[in-house]
Amino acid sequence: MTVAYAWLVLPLTASMPDVEVPRSDVVAARIARKVGPLFGVVWEQNPFGCTWVCDYGRITLAEIARGAPYPARDVQAELDAGTAHGGAESGSTEPHAWLPAGRAVWTPRRGPTPAWIAHATLNRYGPDTKAAVVLAGTNRLLQDVTAAVAEVSRYLAGQDTGSEIRLAVWAGLVLEAFRGQPALVAAAIQARAIQRALTTPWGQHLWLRGLADSARCEFGAADVDGAPADAPGQEPASPQLPTSFDLVDATLPLLDLPLPATDGPLLSRGEMLDDIATWWCRRLLQIGYPGRGITWVDEASPGHRSVQTYVRVGSAIAPFVAEVFSALPIADSPGKRINVAQVPRLLTGIDMGRLSRLSRRAHLIAGHVLANYLRFYDDLLVAQPEVRVATRALCRDAATAATQCLGPDDPATLLLAGYAAYCEAWDLSRSANLEPAERASAAAELARQLDKLTHAWRAGVLDPGTTSYLLEIGVMALSRLDAAEGDLADLWRNAMLARGVDPERDLDDPATLPAPQRYHLQNYAAFLASRAASADGLRKALAAQRACVQVREQVTQGELAQYSAKFTSARTSRQAAAAIVGRLLAQLDPAGGTPAQAAEYCGLLAEGVDHARAAIDNPATATMLAAERADPELVRLALAVLPLLITAWELQQRDDDATVFVDGALLADADRLLRAAADSAVELGPALSEADLTVIVDLRRRRGGAGPAGPAGPAAPARAAKVAAGQP
Repeated sequence: MTVAYAWLVLPLTASMPDVEVPRSDVVAARIARKVGPLFGVVWEQNPFGCTWVCDYGRITLAEIARGAPYPARDVQAELDAGTAHGGAESGSTEPHAWLPAGRAVWTPRRGPTPAWIAHATLNRYGPDTKAAVVLAGTNRLLQDVTAAVAEVSRYLAGQDTGSEIRLAVWAGLVLEAFRGQPALVAAAIQARAIQRALTTPWGQHLWLRGLADSARCEFGAADVDGAPADAPGQEPASPQLPTSFDLVDATLPLLDLPLPATDGPLLSRGEMLDDIATWWCRRLLQIGYPGRGITWVDEASPGHRSVQTYVRVGSAIAPFVAEVFSALPIADSPGKRINVAQVPRLLTGIDMGRLSRLSRRAHLIAGHVLANYLRFYDDLLVAQPEVRVATRALCRDAATAATQCLGPDDPATLLLAGYAAYCEAWDLSRSANLEPAERASAAAELARQLDKLTHAWRAGVLDPGTTSYLLEIGVMALSRLDAAEGDLADLWRNAMLARGVDPERDLDDPATLPAPQRYHLQNYAAFLASRAASADGLRKALAAQRACVQVREQVTQGELAQYSAKFTSARTSRQAAAAIVGRLLAQLDPAGGTPAQAAEYCGLLAEGVDHARAAIDNPATATMLAAERADPELVRLALAVLPLLITAWELQQRDDDATVFVDGALLADADRLLRAAADSAVELGPALSEADLTVIVDLRRRRGGAGPAGPAGPAAPARAAKVAAGQP
């Protein structure tokens, strides 16, 4: 029996061992009760009533033994002397007495705390005592979560699901467990690395008789033949010598990935799995870096600190899956083509009644993970439009099942219901001929779900990271459905506040925000631009987008894994910046009333052309141009960058002394993009709005047609003729 995490606002969270445990589990349970609160896990029976967020590198073994950080030495000395509380006689000298000292716990002369663990007990762990203790405690705390992830992993293998789906879902569930207790999982990953480094045998290949006997301390204990006591990657028999982080190492093999390995002296299946696990552990430690999500410390209840995370699941998992597949030829390149029939199989034939609550959550959350991952690949959605239909149905079914077996207010249900409503609204918003009643119904359902999410966050039953993410993507879908501007503004404000940004205060100078926050400013900047009624409003939106562009460029360049969507975030950030510059230039006078205004216009025009050039030169654009199918994203790119480029070109044509902003190569690239966008407009037919069609037609007129458009399709001959002729 376990006492659950007091504020269960995330689906996969640690469980504290109960006071009464089997004798064989006593030591591990005691360690777990000490380790948990130090790394953000609430224990309702903790005598100190505190939860800390400690750094593994700074916490000491003595502090783990007492279950609380020591005060600074000067504070310790002051309290020992009794001066901090009105005299020496006021400080209790009873055994195991303690007092809070800020965020630390004081005991007389650094004596033991209540239920402290003796050093003799902890010193049995090794080879690095602190790492072994943290790893043992974390494995015990995440015992139930590990079992839930293992349940899903076995199910995926039994269903003969594709390797890409198996690996993506597994990584997503481990990521969700990380989000439940980031500081704890990060500490375990660091401890795992230390333990493995100290227990990996070396020296057998030196072929020197008696080496093990002469250097036992360096090479570890050996049997009579000089072989290591434990094979590489094999867990030692003693629980005091843990080398595996069970959440990762015990669940990954259950996927039964088709690894191309036969055990031998240079390569083994176990070592390949160890590499995959290590790669994902390394990426988990990067959560909170720019482009890897946002992390911040929260203290929702006095004394109880925890780490909150904002993570986009698909963008976090995709580079890891690509990294694995590029190193190990176990499947085709990820994100290229998927067996759509395997998508609904994720929730088929599961007897929820026999599963624990955590296992039910894990199975259902897997639906969100897979849908989010597959929808991250724009080119996959273009090549296989049926993926949208399948993932939308998967999320809808998962949300319905979660309501039935978990209840409407469970965090997994809130996540799935919110994401399912978003998928429905977003996909409907892509249809230009949507009936007004359908548009209103989808918008109303999504708005209802977002309102429910906001109330759950305010009530403390849903984490702020999930809330911020769902509100952000939800408000984007609502804007496509022409929701009221006031409603969108309120939703955006809550989305930003949930991730720790006050839009009225923190965006006066967006460049001062932390880089992870700046990375995710793009959608809000687009919203600011869409509602801007003046040049000043557009300048504010542009400042936010500039801050975003800089970080996204750096993140793209720093990502070594190669996958189809790698460059998309950099391309869209440049595209958005160019669109905002174009709108701002439309409100300014090219000649300028003053030299300063004329200089601003020229400076903005140069900046906009640079953004447009970068967007067109982006590898993701080349992929879209080479695609055989019409792509709405290609049309959006053209609508964002071409008006600005053609304006700059026209300015050059009118004034011989004007600065050359658009050279011949860039103009040729712009014409190629315009032709491709016109071809897509013909093929998309009614899916393209009349307003967007009008812009495309006008751009072709201004460029004198820019070459022939594609053949007129039977669905919309009149619209196709407009595009082909470049006539309104």
